[in-house]
Amino acid sequence: TRILTRKNRLRRHERIPIMKVLMADGWTKVRPRIPGIRRFLRPVSDGLLLAGGGGEVVSFQIVIVAEDQPLKDVTVTVEPVRGWKGPALEPDAVEMFRVGYVWAPETEYTGGLPAGWWPDPLFPMEPFPVLPGEFQTVWVNLRIPRGLPEE
Repeated sequence: TRILTRKNRLRRHERIPIMKVLMADGWTKVRPRIPGIRRFLRPVSDGLLLAGGGGEVVSFQIVIVAEDQPLKDVTVTVEPVRGWKGPALEPDAVEMFRVGYVWAPETEYTGGLPAGWWPDPLFPMEPFPVLPGEFQTVWVNLRIPRGLPEE
């Protein structure tokens, strides 16, 4: 759990917005509100094992959850990404996008799940809000350069 606040000092009776930062693989469809989705998400502190060869792109998702108050102007940064033995990837090898959502009725595509908002478009990263109880996903692409040593 992380605490997010714009000011170092809080006014009396001011509540601190609380958020959780979770991760998911690139296959999980993280909808903005769906019961039970947390079982498919993991804390950032657990890490995520990704595998790919030189010249490939591997993806994962960072999921921001606003607990009880809205979050405003959320930004996401990623520390240098490195393999077990290799050097860190160059900063331009990491691309991040804010995931958008589209309304979908119950169809074969939704696997029989009820109509609702489904992740689909990717938008350029800029500060974004997260409503209480909702998930906002950030899609991360890692471009693995050719010629890295095998691990």
